[in-house]
Amino acid sequence: MGIGIIKSKSDGNLYGFDNSNLQIDTSEIIIYAHKNISESFRGGVYTSFGDVDYRFDFSDSDGFYLTGKTESLRKTYGLILTGDFYLNDRLYTTDFIYNYGKEKIDQTHLNASYLGEAKNNLTLSLNNIASRRISLPLSTTFILDKDNKSEATILSADMSIGALCENSLLTMNEFSCGYQLNVDLEKYFNQNYKDIFYINYIYESVDKWNREVVSLGMINKLGKNNDIEISPSIDFNNQFSSIQFTSFNIGFYFPLRYQ
Repeated sequence: MGIGIIKSKSDGNLYGFDNSNLQIDTSEIIIYAHKNISESFRGGVYTSFGDVDYRFDFSDSDGFYLTGKTESLRKTYGLILTGDFYLNDRLYTTDFIYNYGKEKIDQTHLNASYLGEAKNNLTLSLNNIASRRISLPLSTTFILDKDNKSEATILSADMSIGALCENSLLTMNEFSCGYQLNVDLEKYFNQNYKDIFYINYIYESVDKWNREVVSLGMINKLGKNNDIEISPSIDFNNQFSSIQFTSFNIGFYFPLRYQ
């Protein structure tokens, strides 16, 4: 079992405006647990909750101008089941991942102007947003480089492909399905894998919507059993082909029980 703390700051642009700025500040706490059910089958659960602060500034050359801010309380719940099997002497891993997330949105405060008319201190009440997501990837690992003396892995690549189903954040309640691709390149700097640098690429396509994320990050393990992690990363995210984010994230993960 363990607990995690994640802090994320994002800057984004919304396509369709001449000038746009969307800033998101997120603070979350994660509680997680996992258990080895057998040598080849594992399970895990997690939940997270935290605050999300949105600030935006949009403008067009025709005189339209809009600024605003809003806050929300975010909660997520998840279940993970993982199994391993061999095919032609290669190890493959299958996952079933279910995630449910909900944001309770506070009132949005707006200032707007257009064609010489201005409105200030407007308030807009938005409905809460809920989403569900089911991920079914199949993954395997390729060892690209090893230490000649210890046979420890120096460089590896994880690749996965699989089905992805989710409901739209705003427009639909039914599941729409598509596919996902994931490539993760990891560089190890210690024989006990205490320090890892990674580059991760994710591509997802669901119901004609495309999503891409490129991440650069480090995993630094501390403590007597190397079970405390500090994980800073930078994400370059093109989501739904209309919003582009760059995010800086830092996570701290602490075990509540080590066995």
